[in-house]
Amino acid sequence: MQPLQNAFESIGHHPLEAAWSLGAKPMDAFFSVILPLAMKGYITAAVLGFAHTLGEFGVVLMVGGNIPGETRVVSIAIYDHVESMEYAQAHSISLVLLGFSFLVLLAVYIINGKWRSKGL
Repeated sequence: MQPLQNAFESIGHHPLEAAWSLGAKPMDAFFSVILPLAMKGYITAAVLGFAHTLGEFGVVLMVGGNIPGETRVVSIAIYDHVESMEYAQAHSISLVLLGFSFLVLLAVYIINGKWRSKGL
């Protein structure tokens, strides 16, 4: 929620006031002015939410359980390998997860950097 809040706060009231002065209704002003201006915040919030749930362990284990072949996620797979003392497999999965997380965050920073350079 914080990236969305920051995105909305950074826009300010001036774009809304300009849209209203041109005759836009509140919902129209939101969807045609505010939403595009806050798109960077939406993307950042989605990626951070995805990254948080990717590493989530406790909630997944409590709600979904650990049903083999049905509810197994990466964090539980790493836990299972460590519990079985299969450290090489746990390290391999962790390295892949780390690489994937790095690439996703790098993509977000690149996209945000391109938007910042265009003044969006």
